[in-house]
Amino acid sequence: MGGVAGVDLLGSGIDVTFFKNADDLCVVERTSGMPNVSLKDIWTVDNDHNGYKDGGNFRRCFNRQGQPTSCDTDHASEEFFDAPTDVDCGKKYEEFSGRPVDRSIRVSQSSSRGNIVCRAEVQVSTDRLTASVRDLENASLPIKQG
Repeated sequence: MGGVAGVDLLGSGIDVTFFKNADDLCVVERTSGMPNVSLKDIWTVDNDHNGYKDGGNFRRCFNRQGQPTSCDTDHASEEFFDAPTDVDCGKKYEEFSGRPVDRSIRVSQSSSRGNIVCRAEVQVSTDRLTASVRDLENASLPIKQG
């Protein structure tokens, strides 16, 4: 998918396993909603030309109630780091998004299962993110103010 382990986090309900008898092939499974395209490097391309990386439906985003949702739909937050090491989540956000923390985004840190988890979330409760914040660089923040 073109991601970085511990940084490009798979959303819930997605399983990745090695293909039988092959060390360099993987199988990605989900109960529903698999696209009819190859997942190879899906997190590194913008095939729909909307200015944001594809594959948001495989990332770890959450709605305002904290329920998992696709990063390609309106959401309130995105997890972008999950590892058993202490980190500066602000710096990890800058590495993940390719830009400094915007005033419309709050970066938070929590613990889960012994890991440090970093999350980017909208500052204003009525705002929504409309795409992943991964590799934004010079693209505008994918935010819908509400």
